[in-house]
Amino acid sequence: MIYYFDNIYILTGLTFVLLVLLTFLKCVRRKSTIYLLCFAIMYIYICQLIDLTQFPIYTSEGMREALGGQNVWREMNLVPFKTVLEEFSLDILMNIIMTIPLGFGVAFLIRCTWRRILAIGIIIGVCAELGQLLSALWAGFTFRHVNIDDTIMNLLGTVLGYLLFKIFSKIFRWSYQKFKINSNSFLEYVLNVCNDTSDAIK
Repeated sequence: MIYYFDNIYILTGLTFVLLVLLTFLKCVRRKSTIYLLCFAIMYIYICQLIDLTQFPIYTSEGMREALGGQNVWREMNLVPFKTVLEEFSLDILMNIIMTIPLGFGVAFLIRCTWRRILAIGIIIGVCAELGQLLSALWAGFTFRHVNIDDTIMNLLGTVLGYLLFKIFSKIFRWSYQKFKINSNSFLEYVLNVCNDTSDAIK
């Protein structure tokens, strides 16, 4: 049996969770509409990450012989930079690219420091690989390599994303002051985020 991310039950459940979270943030935490929009965008992005890294999930034992599933433990790599040094592939580059939006966008939800960004990048990478390992153990085989290098590349992508945000924030602040842009609630929110003030998460 094959489980796809676009299964109606999965999508319905994720939509329900999003609505609950938005309601909580609005009614209990009193977050602004702009914050809720940023949160929803980041939620959808995280769902896409889950789709890319975890699905489809194969659970049929017969597929192991028919499709040549990999051995869970034999194909695992716990040696840092082993696959990077041996063969730099498109998959390695994609592991960097797919977490750049995370490093860039998370600053619109929480006050960030380099230490927090490093922690977020590590957590996301570890969770992705752990999810692959658990699904592989559940099915008895896997079509993905559980690879510590993927976690490192995810961390690198997150750091690059935050670096891009820091560059963007400098350019935005300069442009805002230089051209005296007419302000609105959205631009004020972005400016607060770029100024790294507490108003950014209200």
